[in-house]
Amino acid sequence: MLYAVRVRGIYATALVALALKKGYLLSDLSRTMLSRIQVPVSARPPNITVKHGEESRDEVVIHGFPYEAGERFERDLLEEVGHAAVRRSILGLRSVVDARAVEGCRAEGPGGVEIVIRGGECPQPGSMVRLTVVRSPPGESVVEGRLGVELTGLTARVSHPGSGVRVSRHLSGEEAARALKAVEASGVDLNRFSVHVRSGARLVGEEDLSAEIRRLAREAERLWGEGPGRELAVVSRGEYLSLVYLPSTAKRVMDGLRAGLYPTVNNHHSLKSWSSDAEGLLTDFAEEGVREGFGVLRRGIS
Repeated sequence: MLYAVRVRGIYATALVALALKKGYLLSDLSRTMLSRIQVPVSARPPNITVKHGEESRDEVVIHGFPYEAGERFERDLLEEVGHAAVRRSILGLRSVVDARAVEGCRAEGPGGVEIVIRGGECPQPGSMVRLTVVRSPPGESVVEGRLGVELTGLTARVSHPGSGVRVSRHLSGEEAARALKAVEASGVDLNRFSVHVRSGARLVGEEDLSAEIRRLAREAERLWGEGPGRELAVVSRGEYLSLVYLPSTAKRVMDGLRAGLYPTVNNHHSLKSWSSDAEGLLTDFAEEGVREGFGVLRRGIS
């Protein structure tokens, strides 16, 4: 299956080069990227979003749906850059699991994973429960879950039981209004279901968004209605989430990938990861000089 990738942040151009090399589609590229390079762009919502980490620019965040899409991109990235440390979200964000309740509003999940149950009454210890993983930071051994079923699509997430509608903050006012019309047209009862419209909704028509919301609502209702099984299990795999730490050797590989698409000074990604946004503009200025033919050397910035 061809997966579509969205890239953001200081590694974006190198990630575009990697995605093209490994046979991915590109989706929802930024205006800066579109002005910088000429590459084919898919109209599909992205399966995978890759960007630098919020806490450390030495890290790359991989967030993918379906789960195997994120797994594959991480594998391709590691194959390209060589050694890199990886922290992964266990079970998968928004995976639906059958777990066994224990004392203290907690549960034992598949593989013995400890789940803290949030947002409601604590189930009877020893009982089986069906819940959704709502928080699972990469590298941490304890996750948080909520009773109920939440299912993810490329354009929306639907929870049952639940109520109300939320729209991604990344949608413009006009896009948000169109999304709300699609939610209404879906016919889903917002007193029984909660709908969250994702940013990928901007790339599809109202009918397609409505159809995905209906499909997710039907499946969420079915999974919640059948109740938990007798065994600890992942009922529906959710979203893949990992953090990949890029050492200096990996950054040099990323420099090479970027240089194949755009003028790049040596140690570009090391400079970008160490510097502030303002200081990073010096690197951009040097590379603009290369592009314009002003003879800036690619031997780095002293």
